[in-house]
Amino acid sequence: MAWAPYVKPVPSQAKNLAILYIDDGPRLAPFHDLMSTTLYSGLSRRFAFRIADEDRPGSIERSHLETLARSMRFQPRYFLYQGLEVAERMPAAIDKTFTTLGAEAHQGTELTLLEGLQRRLLSNCTKMPARWAVGHG
Repeated sequence: MAWAPYVKPVPSQAKNLAILYIDDGPRLAPFHDLMSTTLYSGLSRRFAFRIADEDRPGSIERSHLETLARSMRFQPRYFLYQGLEVAERMPAAIDKTFTTLGAEAHQGTELTLLEGLQRRLLSNCTKMPARWAVGHG
């Protein structure tokens, strides 16, 4: 669930993940919770799990991730590197997905929701790595 802090799907429980069965084989489709919670007000903004006692996605700091890494017996530096790699690759994937879905979305509400989701995700891909940089947390 390396992508979870960036997209902030709440509650982020494994039972809420979906599998797509495509010609290349099954693939994880984590957009179920992403689309159903990220853009709507009034829903919990907390994860169903904690990362080093923190369940608010926007409050996860470098120290939380380092603690999580150690608890899973990963080297914190490697663990953070993997998370930052995800953040680097996500904007291109988000834009590609937006292009594909945007062509199918109806003008109005569907396209507006899609554009809002794109902005939110791209913003998180900038904010999170900055928070996790050396010297923070």
